[in-house]
Amino acid sequence: MKTTNENKKTIVKVVKIILIIAIWPLYLIFLVHKSEKIEKSAKKVLYIILAIVSLLWMVICLALCQGDKPTDTNDITPKNTPAVTDTATTETDNQTELFTEPVKTEPIKTESVTDSQEEIITEEMPAETKEPKKPTNFYIPNGKLLSVIEGGLSGDVLVIKVKIESQFSNIQTINQNYENIEEIIRSDMYKEYYHDTVKSIDYWAVADMTDGSEGKVISFTVSENTINNVLNNEHFNPTSYDEYEEYVQDLWILPSLTK
Repeated sequence: MKTTNENKKTIVKVVKIILIIAIWPLYLIFLVHKSEKIEKSAKKVLYIILAIVSLLWMVICLALCQGDKPTDTNDITPKNTPAVTDTATTETDNQTELFTEPVKTEPIKTESVTDSQEEIITEEMPAETKEPKKPTNFYIPNGKLLSVIEGGLSGDVLVIKVKIESQFSNIQTINQNYENIEEIIRSDMYKEYYHDTVKSIDYWAVADMTDGSEGKVISFTVSENTINNVLNNEHFNPTSYDEYEEYVQDLWILPSLTK
């Protein structure tokens, strides 16, 4: 085999190089050692220099030996190999024809999405991606606005929570909530972002109780009809507790405020 012969040649070269490297530095060291003209201190320096030179020479020779190795492994083939048979050639030709045959492709269909598919895609999209987030910083004349949330199955219920303070009388404490809801409905923010979608408003207010806790004071629902009346500049103006339910639905008032 060609590879075996080349390996043997490489080994012979390496052995020769090692012998050469091993012999001539020793010979030089021997000459320096026998010389009487060279002082002892100078001999030590020459020993060190010759040792370094011999090491460098060994590295250089080994590098040259590595460079003599064959690099193309594809050329390592037996000298006496039988010729390739015709059957192998025909198989290769058949394979080449298979690979060179043009691949039949169909044009990509560019049909538009049907209306039903668009409806399905729209329904699967989360609500927050359909439209930008609406502002919720409504102004109220009494108390502090705590939260504004769109509820209901289709976001048609606006839930408003506020915190109020007690007034000089119970009826004033209650009426301040009607002033708050009127202010919210008449605001430009409500008209622009909520009026077209909101069908009712759930309002409830909390306050600090005498025992230090926070409790609900009043809650009610404002219907779509009442919302439109407020937008037409009608006012909540109850004069007695019996009239409150004429303006709102699901009214609940803290019992202590109705005495």
